[in-house]
Order: sequence, then C-alpha cells, then structure tokens
Amino acid sequence: MNFRIISILFFTLLLNNSLYSQVFDTYGYSNLHSGFDKKKSIIGINADYFYGSTAIKNSLTKALIKNSFINDELKNSSSLKDFNKYGNYFQSNIYYAYMGDTLFGIPNLGMRFGLNYYSMQNINFSQDFYNLMFYGNKQYEDKYADISKLDINTLTYQSFEFGLFKRFAEKNNGYHTVYFGLSLIKGQNYMYLYTNDARLFTAPDGEFIELTINSSYFASDSTKSTIATLGGMGASLNFYWAYEDIKHNSRFEITLTDLGLISWFDNPLYYSADTTIRFDGQEIDDIFNPETGNKISQDSILQLIYSSSDNKTFLKSLPKRFQFAYTKRFLNNKYIPTLGMGYFFNSNQFMPAIFLNNKFVMSPYMNFDFLFSYGGYTGFSLGLGVGFNIIESLKINIVSPNIVGAIIPNRTYSNGAFIGLSYRF
Repeated sequence: MNFRIISILFFTLLLNNSLYSQVFDTYGYSNLHSGFDKKKSIIGINADYFYGSTAIKNSLTKALIKNSFINDELKNSSSLKDFNKYGNYFQSNIYYAYMGDTLFGIPNLGMRFGLNYYSMQNINFSQDFYNLMFYGNKQYEDKYADISKLDINTLTYQSFEFGLFKRFAEKNNGYHTVYFGLSLIKGQNYMYLYTNDARLFTAPDGEFIELTINSSYFASDSTKSTIATLGGMGASLNFYWAYEDIKHNSRFEITLTDLGLISWFDNPLYYSADTTIRFDGQEIDDIFNPETGNKISQDSILQLIYSSSDNKTFLKSLPKRFQFAYTKRFLNNKYIPTLGMGYFFNSNQFMPAIFLNNKFVMSPYMNFDFLFSYGGYTGFSLGLGVGFNIIESLKINIVSPNIVGAIIPNRTYSNGAFIGLSYRF
C-alpha cells in the first residue's frame, strides 16, 4: 500500500483553501492616528493575501493550488531541511471611523466599525513527509520514515468589530492615539492536526506498512464550509497605540490583534490516537484515478487511524498578531522609512517577519514604496508598491510584498498582494 494516499489528502486540503500579509496595516488602524486633521470621517476597504515557504518554491505552490500536473522538475525544486514551513492567508475588510469635536461629551474621542473576512492555512512538515507525499514510500523500504511534529492549521472566519479611540495631545512635543476594539466572530471552518510522534515502516517488497502514531485532530464539520456556515462563535480584543513625535518628525506604533477564542459547536470532530496500525492489501498508486481513488476518503482514513473520537464543543484560540513599527521622515518628508517587526503566534512561522519599507514621495499625488523583509514563512523578499492621492481625500495603495516572486516563480518562495483604498470626508 502506498502511503502517498494518506499524506497527499492533508496537503491538498491545505493548499486548495483561500490564500494577510506579514507586514501591512490591513485593518487600517494607522488612519485613526493621522486621518482626522481636517476631516471627521474615514471609510476604507483593504484586501491582502500572501503565501510563502522556507522550502517550497512558487512554481510548485501554484501548481498545487491549481491542481496542475506535478512533474519531477517541480517535485525536485524544493529546498528541504529537517523541518519546513508553509503558510498562506487572505484578509479583507471594510471599515468606517468617525471623530468629531466630542463623542459622548468627551473631546478627541472617536469610534470605528469594521467587517472582516479572514482565512489562514499553515503547516510544519518534515522532509520525510514531503518525500512520502510526492514520491511515495518506495525509498523507505525496510526502514522508517519520520513524520513526527507534523502541524497543520486551517481557519476561516468573519467578524464584526466596534471600537473606540482617543487622541491625547502633549504640549509642543506630539500626541498619542489609543484604540481598543471588540470583535464578534462567526467561525466558518477549522482544522488542526498535530503528530507528537509518528513513524512509518515499509516492509520489504512493500508487503505492508506499519504506522506508529501519537496525535490529535480537531475539526469543524467538514461537510459545511461556505460563508453562510455557522460552525462556531467567539470574540476577540484588538489594540492599537501610536505616538507622533513632532519634534523629531517620527512615529512609533504597536498593534496587537485577535486576542480571543472561537467555540466550535456545529457537529465538531475530535480524534486522538496513540497506537500502531498495520496496513496491507490493495495497493493504490494514484488517488486521483477514479477506479481506485474513490475507494478512500479523508474520513475513512481518520476512522482507521484514530482510536477515540468525540463530538463535543471545543474552544480554540485565534492566531494572535503582534506588530511594532518606527517611522522617521527625512528630506522635507520626501523620504519616509519604516522599520518594524510582525509575528503571528501559533501559526508555524519560523521567526518574526522583520521589514524595512522605504517610501519616496514624488509629488502630492504619488509615492513609491520599496519593501525589504525577512522571516515569517519565508526568507528574504523584495516588495514594490505605489500610492495615489486621486483627489485630496481619496488614497489608493497597491503593493506586492515580493515582486521578484511574480517574475521568477521557479527561484522564489513567496508571493502576495495588498490593495487599500480610503476616503476622508
């Protein structure tokens, strides 16, 4: 029996979902700090996607997402280590913020409303897992393949956010902006698989394979996954703080979002396993062959492997995001660099994403951004962006976080795009 039928199910499931950038202000919180000098209201729309890996190149990622044929050149293109990372995410939102002279009788107090859509998938996998997935278990004849520490997460949800922000002025030096937001969350789908210890032995001549596994599996109802699906509900807190140092023409910002939980209650699944299972019998080399592939399913494999199951409601925390950034203005505000760091907790990133964005203001109507970043789900990336002030109150920003990834996908490991539009009135 070829182990590829088991491993490829999970990886295909992961990559066929939707594709939040590692460094961008997708929620538009920075507008709360700098957008009310002349206007009282802001409405904005943002969309942001990213995928990246420490091992898998863009050409293979695209083929997997599109369900294209995977030839040997694509299989051999990955730069594998003992453990490897892959992640993709997509986020979009629409928001409205208002700050007049007073709110609830309090000066310099504003409010913000937002609707958000969020989807994330990520995986930590061993080199042996990759080999089993793409080459089968033939090379492991009469020996073990180690698939321990396999960690797969998929999550999709929508949320409504309401928050209050206040500006605190200092005499001649600058001002602070503080925002607290509360989000009510509708969970769409969730899946988590972790193997604490897992080894696969292939007998000589492939007569049987033996899987020793200690692992846990949580999932919402896999038969329901549309934007209308109510798989769970939850709540989260969001925080933003910024300080504008007028004397030194600089700004410092801290963002902490998604401090919360989702309760998954619509027919959830929980499996646990601490066992050794022997597979023998029919060999299946291609799960996409209709004559053989339809004889197996993800559910049937889970039922075979896992010794116990439960359908009780379970709580899972959200992948929290922390980011800080320091901005300094030079050359009469013509050159504006921003240095920062962003990190998603519980999301299989190998390190925080460190970034340097260089903004060059060409005119009151246009600016260019050159973005350098390293970390998160991938290595070094070079991004390029452009911003337009169409009229005094309408701004548009378009950024590619790794422009090289779009040009030479067979040599790069990440790609993505961000577009943001805001209007002040």
